[in-house]
Amino acid sequence: MSTARRVLLVDLIVSEHMMIEVLASGRVSDTPDVPIFVNVRADGAGLEIADGCHRVAAAVRAGALDILVDIDSVPDDEPYRPPFYRFNNSYGTGH
Repeated sequence: MSTARRVLLVDLIVSEHMMIEVLASGRVSDTPDVPIFVNVRADGAGLEIADGCHRVAAAVRAGALDILVDIDSVPDDEPYRPPFYRFNNSYGTGH
């Protein structure tokens, strides 16, 4: 059974450096309609992107506020460290 659901971009956690690099690359996702894969952080801080940064970048470029995610039920025990990319809750873009 899939745990796929829509999640606001502002509720996702990703490394600031990684997301800025992916956005700057301009690379188009090969799988735009596939849910991104996220882990629940063991520290309870939220949902961390495990796979799908290029799909997130495409959503940001399109001005989306949310994205389809598949949530891994196993907590992430090696979470990203700050600084985190901050998605703008109005347009999806930010720093």
